[in-house]
Amino acid sequence: MAIHFKETDKTFGAIQALLEREENIAEQIRAYDSGDANAVLKLRDELKRSWEDFSGEERKLNIAVVGRVKAGKSTFLNTIIFDGKHILPEAFTPKTATLTKIEYAKENSLEVEYYSGEDWQAIERHANSNVESDEARAARELVQAVRNKNVEPAEVTARGHDVEKFTSDDELTGRLNRYVGEDGELTPLVKCVTLKINKPELEGISIIDTPGLNDPVISRTQKTRDFLSLCDVVFFLSPASQFLDQNDVNLLKAQLPQKGVAGLVLICSRFDDGLTDVIYDTDSLNEAISETKSKLRNQAKKVFSKQIAEYEKIGNRDIAKILTECQSPIFLSSLFHNMIGKNRSEYTSAEGSVKWIV
Repeated sequence: MAIHFKETDKTFGAIQALLEREENIAEQIRAYDSGDANAVLKLRDELKRSWEDFSGEERKLNIAVVGRVKAGKSTFLNTIIFDGKHILPEAFTPKTATLTKIEYAKENSLEVEYYSGEDWQAIERHANSNVESDEARAARELVQAVRNKNVEPAEVTARGHDVEKFTSDDELTGRLNRYVGEDGELTPLVKCVTLKINKPELEGISIIDTPGLNDPVISRTQKTRDFLSLCDVVFFLSPASQFLDQNDVNLLKAQLPQKGVAGLVLICSRFDDGLTDVIYDTDSLNEAISETKSKLRNQAKKVFSKQIAEYEKIGNRDIAKILTECQSPIFLSSLFHNMIGKNRSEYTSAEGSVKWIV
């Protein structure tokens, strides 16, 4: 027997009435301005999508991992999901990182969605244009990469998607590299990858590793925006050696905090890189850690104080509160975490390259 809550039913009725009202408004103004009518309908669709996500019986806790390429996102996810194993490969290029979603399932599978024929035509138009925008440069990278792989894009885009089963992490690594790895045969043509993994700790959770928004394919950019608008929490990773530089600030302004985001957690990733900058000028590791954390906290306060003031001025206290919490970042070194308990003979090449650990 289904259980109904009066307040939920009341809210559902109010939402339905608002959706109908927005549609009526759009119809009334269409005769005067179709652009404004479409804008109203877009608001209606966003509200409907948000409500369906919130009220769905199978709703998951939506978590996004955001950050530019080389921020340590793949290493972070490999650490928390795969016990530090190198399963998720690093992004193909800064402009063409693939949207990757990770969810629980009883049976392991890898679902790959390719660009559509229409998507690829748009990419080729961008690549052949004389415009020098980020999107055009990204399109040229993609087209050249496909040529280098000697892959016929029409054959791949016509397939739409592929689903493959796997039984172990090692098997997944080999299959995943083909689709999203730096040298993957089909990487330049992949739009989105969904990993369904039999790990009970992921049950009820949906994690997404997001690409940047300077994307020549509007549909993939919109897919990223749509997911972010439904996220319960976003982990924003910024590497210690370039902590909250202009690239990160621009990415934050473009993606976060957006409507629907309940919480934003700022993670200073690759903290070991930050220590490397000061370790030889201090008397101990503890002193280096303290000095590095102090410097990075000051950078966070400097970056966010102005934005907080702006949001408070316009009365948006929710976003101001989220950004205030970001002034106390979490410091993380996935590299060090993965080294714990290992013998030196078990270190990866990256772990073994840290010369100042005694």
